[in-house]
Amino acid sequence: MSSASYLFFTLAIILVCGNSNAQMLWKITKDDLKTPSYIVGTHHYCTETYCDSIPGLSRAFEEVSLIVGEYNMLNSKSEILDISNMMMMPPDTSLSSLFSEEEILIVDTYLKNTINTSIETFDKFKPMAVIVSVQTKIIMNAFPSTINALSMDKCLQIKANERNKNVDGLESTYDQMKLLFGGTLKEQAQALLEAAHNNRDSLNSILELTNAYKSQNLEYFGEIFMKYMAGYDYENVVNKRNANWEKRISIFIQDQPTLIIVGAGHLPGEFGIINRLKKQGYKLEPVRE
Repeated sequence: MSSASYLFFTLAIILVCGNSNAQMLWKITKDDLKTPSYIVGTHHYCTETYCDSIPGLSRAFEEVSLIVGEYNMLNSKSEILDISNMMMMPPDTSLSSLFSEEEILIVDTYLKNTINTSIETFDKFKPMAVIVSVQTKIIMNAFPSTINALSMDKCLQIKANERNKNVDGLESTYDQMKLLFGGTLKEQAQALLEAAHNNRDSLNSILELTNAYKSQNLEYFGEIFMKYMAGYDYENVVNKRNANWEKRISIFIQDQPTLIIVGAGHLPGEFGIINRLKKQGYKLEPVRE
């Protein structure tokens, strides 16, 4: 998966199964841990209200003193400014200059059909910024409830801050933005062309992934997640980050009872965080009620 294309799965469907399949929240214990910690898988297209649908999450939140997300979403103004700068083209380059005349027409038609604007509007922005804008519009149309709502991840971090719990991240805001905007302009341009060709497939992917997540069956969600990650840079987007996060998680939970909050796609599979922690000797049990 190119760094730009990753947005379709991490920016970031309505089958809800019974609690017997609830596997999005896991309890972490080990003989040398004084208190248990927890890890929960979230989905970027589910809002704050879905937190109440995860069995045991409210109780786990009360038991811990530290909340750790993929990154600390309570950004300072300077971090937000850095993100904005990363979205902009170099002064001597324009978006249109990355495409042939035929490709410009394809992208322009795509933008007019999805967000009712032209390619010229984004001429000073990187292709990834265009993908972000279009994807946001697709999500708002598919899930109107997300327009004024917080994500599950940010909701839990804000709630933690309000309750005077500590908040931290497995990686920095810069790491996250580098994953999205760090690819070459050529790679980002190719990702934008792919998006223009596969707009309908993108929406279907979002819907199927959301349905799979709301089944709360992690094994099933993992199968759907892998299906749509096939052919992409899974190694860099998921595996390498999981390896880095595994080390950070071990430090956090050794120090104090912690709730780890990550995208659910990072949990299952041979190289998923759950299996990685088990290999370290931790006991992980799904919380079902």
